[in-house]
Amino acid sequence: MKVISLTTNYRSHQSILDASFSLIENNYDKDEHANLRIKLAAGGTGNAKPVDIITAGNVLAGEDYLVLQLKKIQADQPQKTVALITRTNRDVERLITLLEKEGIPAVSERGADIFSHPLGIVFFDLIRFLADSSHVEALAATIAQGLWNLSFADRARLVRVVRSGNLVDIEKAIPVLRVLHKDITRSSPLEFIVKAAEQSGFTALAARNPLSIEVWRAITDLAMDIVKRSSLEDPQKLIAELLAYQASAETKSVKVSSGSPDAQIRITTAHGSKGLEYDYVFIPYAVEESWMSRTRSSYFILPREKEDGDEVRDARRLFYVALTRARMHVTLITALEEGIGRILEPLRFIEELDPEHVAKTTIPAKPISITAGIGTDSDSRQKTELVNYAKTILLERGLSVTALNHFMKCPSLFLYKSILKIPEAPAASSEKGTSMHEALSRVWKLENRGEQHITDTIIDTIREYFVTSLLPVFEKKAVLSELIESAPTVAKALVSHFNQEGSILTETWMESAFKGVYEGVAVPLNLHGKLDAVLDQENKVAVFDYKTREALSPAAIKGETKNSTGDYFRQLIFYRILIEANAKFKGKAIEPSLVFVKPDDKGRCPTITIPVEKTDIERVKDEVQQMIDAVWSGTFLTDSCDDATCTWCKLKKEII
Repeated sequence: MKVISLTTNYRSHQSILDASFSLIENNYDKDEHANLRIKLAAGGTGNAKPVDIITAGNVLAGEDYLVLQLKKIQADQPQKTVALITRTNRDVERLITLLEKEGIPAVSERGADIFSHPLGIVFFDLIRFLADSSHVEALAATIAQGLWNLSFADRARLVRVVRSGNLVDIEKAIPVLRVLHKDITRSSPLEFIVKAAEQSGFTALAARNPLSIEVWRAITDLAMDIVKRSSLEDPQKLIAELLAYQASAETKSVKVSSGSPDAQIRITTAHGSKGLEYDYVFIPYAVEESWMSRTRSSYFILPREKEDGDEVRDARRLFYVALTRARMHVTLITALEEGIGRILEPLRFIEELDPEHVAKTTIPAKPISITAGIGTDSDSRQKTELVNYAKTILLERGLSVTALNHFMKCPSLFLYKSILKIPEAPAASSEKGTSMHEALSRVWKLENRGEQHITDTIIDTIREYFVTSLLPVFEKKAVLSELIESAPTVAKALVSHFNQEGSILTETWMESAFKGVYEGVAVPLNLHGKLDAVLDQENKVAVFDYKTREALSPAAIKGETKNSTGDYFRQLIFYRILIEANAKFKGKAIEPSLVFVKPDDKGRCPTITIPVEKTDIERVKDEVQQMIDAVWSGTFLTDSCDDATCTWCKLKKEII
């Protein structure tokens, strides 16, 4: 084995390298790993500027200094990247609020443990009471936290009633409790969890901000995993498993990005900054209370031999990571006091930096006013969070035709189903469609696509799929029976369809770059979709999308009849856009079709082919641009659809 020492660093300048080397050396005994502790040389040509250590009289003074420096960089060097690095998510939240108050755009990634996040806590209180009504304190907690759509006065009154043990009056005030107690004996496990969340007001609470919805989604993912792993069919057993998991698991974390995705400034924890680099790095809150665990923190740091435990070494490594993210400059801000009278201790690692490569500055404390630290209006902040979250989702994950259909139908539906993606219980229609799509994909892969082989493959695939389906037992049996019964008819109707000549691709993911724009700034979106079947023939490409429903007329597909939406035609147009972006099919005619696989009364499964014109493509591209305009301007949060009874618009009014 040969050890090759890497001696040159092409990121940071020499002062940063030397200051941080002096720091990290304290993690090792005298001869420990001597051959691996290499003092790095800077490979760049940048000016070596000392690490700035700002000692502020109080936190407010340190924050004012930080804001001033950030505004200066924004004005003078708008192309430079900036990172604010902290140890904890709590300090990330603090910086988000500070910068929002100062009108400084920033992007951040926040994390949360679903068991300690307020939303997670109230969810587990909710299911604890629903499974066992003797847990009246859990019910009181859900009322106090804002569930059950009660006024503040009613909440205060009912908490007292609950603690008195009078559950009869509680059920009169919250009649949905009686409904949920009945549903727990007749719903599927996941269906009950989602239903309880919706009817208690928990879903509306979760939809108020992106991090909360990620917590809720993580809880439902955990529930789904438990149901599948243990083949549960009883909601009470699922609740017992969830509560046991909560009691035994240390953490289960989720992360969510917030803020403007194209902002110059990023707020992150030291853990989150690993592997990244920035022109400027600021480490605010460089105090013992923020960086060291409470059990090890002390107001008085005594001189000590190298007897620090692994905890201190780990913290030192994280601090080293934060320092060495910088290319041009690092600023550490430590405060001596927080609030009125709370003394803070500068982080112990600051004194371990090479004194020849640091510059120290002291700034006086600032008077604390009553309004200090108060952030932006909560409603305004909520809307800003949701707009930035939607922009991030679209820029990072792209746009599907399902999301575009949601937007064209109702902006509120788009928000809840395509951006927040609020968890829903499995529906019979979607499970039917998914199982049949999987079956038809397997049929295309058969060497012998005769009628009997097609029938057997459809039946076997559907049986296999519904073994793990999360539908209630009675619904599962009904859907399974319907699909198996129709399989021979479907096979007979589609035998010629499956025996067409050509090279077949099934369940194929395709993408196309869309160049949008908002207020003169480019908005690049990735259009994407999974196509059921693409048949590559000599002169054309046939695209098939399977629908597990009765056939529609061409006019209904195009949205030209009463109560038709045109969603299916938009889907065909969208798929043509994706196919045209694929170089493999360049120059070939594209023929998109819908195949209806629920037999009609004559045993037919019609294939409806509708030509897609250039004007159709331009119309859909205009709709994508409309969606960009609505999201980037934020109007999708305030606009409503034309349906006065729309459930999604009503829900949006409740939370925004």
